[in-house]
Amino acid sequence: MKLRIVLLTPILLTLFFFRCGPENPLTARDARARAEDMVKSAWVKLTKPLQSGTEGPQSVAFVSWEYRLSPPFPASWPPGKSGTLYYYAYAAGLSAAGLMDTEILGPLWARVRIDATGQSKPRLEILSREIKQIGTVGVQSLPQGELTLYDNRVIFEKEIFEAAQKSDARLVKDPDAKRFYCTWGKDTGAGAAIRRFHPEFFKWLACGEN
Repeated sequence: MKLRIVLLTPILLTLFFFRCGPENPLTARDARARAEDMVKSAWVKLTKPLQSGTEGPQSVAFVSWEYRLSPPFPASWPPGKSGTLYYYAYAAGLSAAGLMDTEILGPLWARVRIDATGQSKPRLEILSREIKQIGTVGVQSLPQGELTLYDNRVIFEKEIFEAAQKSDARLVKDPDAKRFYCTWGKDTGAGAAIRRFHPEFFKWLACGEN
């Protein structure tokens, strides 16, 4: 009986620390999926008011709103030891009365705080409960260079995520990671609103200087 206890003890200890210890560090893909789930749930609960004079979806003034999710943005740069990143949600819409090559830009309405080390759970923060037009963004065919950037966005987001997770900016090895973030911010129109939360990261990106 004593022999069985001695043999089982390492297994029991392993199970104990696995279940009671901190969560395993997240992957970039898992973090984005968690942020997406939280944003999607919050979006359903938000009121999307009709524009003045709008009677419903059949009206030419009706705006069809949807949410969009940003790449991960490190809480500090160079990354600190917290492993914290944020995913931002902004609103974008289309109107039957608008031009085909124009998208309506809504507000930055939420962000999800992610602890990439797995020490704490994701947390949603509502930044605005009023969904309205704050501008427009041109919609056009992208040049091949930009298409390539978007095709590789998973790689660039992973590098930024892991740099924050491991507190090492040197893990961002692909110079196109900077280009992707700058291009995404310009194309979506959301970069300007996010910049105020991450001034040092945008200083490092040097958008418009390269």
